Amino acid sequence: MVCFNLQTIIQQKKDNYQNQTGVFLDALGQEQIIYYRICRIIAKLLVREGGSLNLLNQVLKSNMVDIIFIYGLTFFLIGVAIYLKYIGDSSFKMASSLKFLAWFGIIHGMAEWGDVFVPVQAAYLDSYTIFLMRIGQMSMDALSFTILFYFGVELGSKTFNWRRAVVVIPGVAFLLWLALLLNNYYTLGTTQPEHWLRHGDILARYLLGFPGALVSGIVLLAQKADLTTKLERSEVLKNLTGASVSLILYAVASGLVVPSEHFIFADLINTSWFFATFRFPVQIVRTVCGLGILYNTLGLLKIFDWERHRRLEEAERKQAVLQERERFARDLHDGIIQSIYAIGLNVENSIFLIDENPNQAQTVLSTVMDKLSGIVNEIRAYILNLRPLQLQDKGLRQRVTDLITEFKANSLIAVDFNMEDDQAVDSLSTVKVDHLYHIVQEALSNILRHAASTSVKVKVGLDCGELRLLISDNGRGFEPAANPSKLDPAAEQQGLRNMAERVQAMHGNLEIKSIVGQGTEIKAKIPLEGGQGDAGEY
Repeated sequence: MVCFNLQTIIQQKKDNYQNQTGVFLDALGQEQIIYYRICRIIAKLLVREGGSLNLLNQVLKSNMVDIIFIYGLTFFLIGVAIYLKYIGDSSFKMASSLKFLAWFGIIHGMAEWGDVFVPVQAAYLDSYTIFLMRIGQMSMDALSFTILFYFGVELGSKTFNWRRAVVVIPGVAFLLWLALLLNNYYTLGTTQPEHWLRHGDILARYLLGFPGALVSGIVLLAQKADLTTKLERSEVLKNLTGASVSLILYAVASGLVVPSEHFIFADLINTSWFFATFRFPVQIVRTVCGLGILYNTLGLLKIFDWERHRRLEEAERKQAVLQERERFARDLHDGIIQSIYAIGLNVENSIFLIDENPNQAQTVLSTVMDKLSGIVNEIRAYILNLRPLQLQDKGLRQRVTDLITEFKANSLIAVDFNMEDDQAVDSLSTVKVDHLYHIVQEALSNILRHAASTSVKVKVGLDCGELRLLISDNGRGFEPAANPSKLDPAAEQQGLRNMAERVQAMHGNLEIKSIVGQGTEIKAKIPLEGGQGDAGEY
């Protein structure tokens, strides 16, 4: 505005001195002359030659093929990405509906590529063949919008409990589009095929594209409640919002901004009006919306990775429980039940000895009482082993604390427990917490049943990116195997083998030191995620 105001002033001065050009320039002064010439150059660029806006227009027009190709590629990638991540049996409401969004992306991308490849074929094929190719491209576009529409109403019927009859609306809209298209063919198709094709494109966008993208965006946004109840991660909600907003903007840019034609509202809101208003083609907005849908859809699809990981953890937890149950059953059968059966025989034998040899009967009963005391301790250990089923929702610190509290109550053995207060310990995965808990549990159970110790030490700490677990006692000790993981499953040291397997499952190392008459020390070194552990000592 300053430039043009200055030009007006200069023009007035020029009129006053129109016959005295030299006087005119001298009267302005050197600085005003330079400023005048700069404004003349700017005015030429902006008014006469179109300036940067015309330059931008020329750049966009010359690269419109590339823009359309990227636009089609964006939607094609949306469909491919969904199919690569799609989980049909997911618990999320939108999972089973995403296949329709995938088909929309693939078909719509291929339809848009028609604007790139059909003109190339025009140089080699006759006009009738090109006309048929254009009809196929238009039909694919309409079909893709129909599938997008169906995605929205199908997901909406599950989200808002709409009547099942609602899902036929996209099909009815497609049949209406087809009927109107065929009707117009007899009035325009044979005489003005270009107008007929544009009419078909406009109808597809009004009847299918706009409502399909709008409903899909709104219904997709409504999935926030479902995701919030099943996920603890908030970043995916941002992707959900981004995908929804991109779809709604796409509904406007692709469904309402149509080719220019004297048809319905196309002569008011169209691609020419959009360019005249915003000075860039609407294809740019559609491409940006497509990129927004693609980016946020990729982020949204992470929910299936998290769900798959959660299911894997649950399967591993169930497998661990089944293995523990099998071990309990085997140990109970081979140990406690056989001992009780032997005690029963001794008691039955002592009944006959009471009259014949009271002293021997007393000796047998004394032995029976000692065996019963041992069985009671073993049963307490098994009760201790069954406790994890009640602790699955607790972290490692709380679970081990509860385990040690119960161990001390059942055994009256002093326990020195120390766990480092660190976020890395508190944020361990559920699978690692289960493994570590069962290692401590197995060690305490063995101490209670076999060690005859008076004190126990349990320590959990961090060192050089590794989690270090130490369990030691001052009991009777034993002769440990060189490699606990190679023990015979039927041997008495099956518990040590189980601990070694759990440590190996976490890619760690287990070290067992035991001296007969002096006690046992168990060390486990577990690498944390991304940790660079070494073989250092506590």
